[in-house]
Amino acid sequence: MKKKLLSILLALSLLLTLLPTVALAADGAWDGSIATAFAGGTGTESDPYQIADGAQLAYLASEVNKGQPYENACFVLTADIDLGNHDWTPIGNSFSDALFGGTDYSVFAGNLDGKGHTVSNISIGTEGTPLESDVFGLFGVTGGKLSNLNLNGVTICGTAKKVSGYVIGLAGALSGSASGPVENCHVVNLSMTVSTPDSGMAAAYWIGGLVGALDGQYLDECSVSGKITEKSGKGSIGGLIGELGKAAKITYSHADVALDVKPDYYGGANVGGLIGKGNGEKDPETVISNCYATGNVTGGAYSGGFAGSLWGLNIKNCYATGDVTGAFASMATFAGTDAPAAYAYGSVTNCYTTGAVVGTASST
Repeated sequence: MKKKLLSILLALSLLLTLLPTVALAADGAWDGSIATAFAGGTGTESDPYQIADGAQLAYLASEVNKGQPYENACFVLTADIDLGNHDWTPIGNSFSDALFGGTDYSVFAGNLDGKGHTVSNISIGTEGTPLESDVFGLFGVTGGKLSNLNLNGVTICGTAKKVSGYVIGLAGALSGSASGPVENCHVVNLSMTVSTPDSGMAAAYWIGGLVGALDGQYLDECSVSGKITEKSGKGSIGGLIGELGKAAKITYSHADVALDVKPDYYGGANVGGLIGKGNGEKDPETVISNCYATGNVTGGAYSGGFAGSLWGLNIKNCYATGDVTGAFASMATFAGTDAPAAYAYGSVTNCYTTGAVVGTASST
């Protein structure tokens, strides 16, 4: 009897010992508050600003969105950060005015090194109340370098903005728009649902699993897994990148993202397992090499297992394995279409596919 009682007491003691650990883990998630300073550092390369928790990351967002770009400043994460699925405001949360030559926009122009840490449970908008914005992601608009950062559990529900009659919406788990390099950044458990207003021409509507639009820089050794649903049938939608700017490069990266886009001819969506399309100018420096896509592609107007439209892209040593289904205008296992004019023709070298095309609007 004594032995049995001792056994019960030991089990209760062990249970009570474990309880504080569980409570601390739950308390470790961000509570929605904003810090008043970083954990340390002065922002130089040798002494970067240190971000240790969600409140300090929110402080960075708050400062940037108030007009402090931190140009050329350096930041590091010193710990994993759980954002607890609280409403997240992107770091650099407005962009459309820049497209019209204005100055009323915000951008993070610093350099952030995640040091291999993970930011988890990022939530932007909800299914019932999608966020109306022109940028979506952990970062909205970036001009500096993002590197060595992992994201786990990113949920984005958004509607693009209508500005001066045009639809503006740039979305990616990491950044809506990146004008700086992106290295060794990875996203798992992505769930993104985006759409546009009922009217307005889609002037800049670019949706990517990692980055919506990569402009004039490079992306290396990055990956995404998850799903993207686009409900309007417009824009450029890719598992990794929505649209690639002139002379930008993507290397040694991949996407395993299921893409489901409304099949609408008039919307004209370019949908690809890795990338939606290029920027429309033929340039030998606009290169995607040593990359692959494995997600299935459904819907859109011009859809491919790897790219929706080549449109100035030069793709080398790449492959796609996903099936392509239900595009409205044309589709293929690799690229849905090339370009309507010679000045924007792209090229494909030493690439292959293993997926199938299902439907009647297929191209060769």
